[in-house]
Amino acid sequence: MQNRAYTAKEMQLIREQVSSEVGKAVDLMQHLGLRVREAAYVRREHFQCHPETGRWQLKIENRQGAGITKGGRYREIQIPVSFQPRVEQLLQGKERQERLVKVASSTIRDGIHRACQKAEIPQHGRGAHGFRHAYARQRMDQLMTREQKDMMQRILANCRDGKKANYGIFNKRDGALYATTKEAMDHIHGELGHGKNRWELAMRYMKD
Repeated sequence: MQNRAYTAKEMQLIREQVSSEVGKAVDLMQHLGLRVREAAYVRREHFQCHPETGRWQLKIENRQGAGITKGGRYREIQIPVSFQPRVEQLLQGKERQERLVKVASSTIRDGIHRACQKAEIPQHGRGAHGFRHAYARQRMDQLMTREQKDMMQRILANCRDGKKANYGIFNKRDGALYATTKEAMDHIHGELGHGKNRWELAMRYMKD
């Protein structure tokens, strides 16, 4: 499958071409892996700051996810330290029920499409989703060792060929590496709002 992630340069060019409100959504998709609808409708109440550590997290309970997360499902993401100042800026002056982004998801999609046209960035069906793909690959770089990345590609090759994910993994060392690789994959999928054991989605988001 084709890598649908935007490059860092492409994301910068898109960000420079969009409006302020669409830019807010782009930031949330790029740095938190949100879907376009999630970026459009996430509210101030979904962001929580730990009173002792000062670390922010995005937390959407099951009862709060209707119309925001896919299927209204629970979502929890630790805000990267590097992105916290931007989150605090977006939250400034917002009421609890107020959205961070004041435009609809369709406006965000249209804005990204026009930005890509202006910057002559080929989309190849990426659209707003290209930011989530970029986020997934960035998290792979942050959470997986070189050995785990190699194991991931070995697993995905098995899946591509219609074999079980752990096909050909026999010795204890490879078994342990398989387990830690799967754990990292499931963690990334959790941040993206996917379930566990989603090898078919890993084929889209994490395959070289």
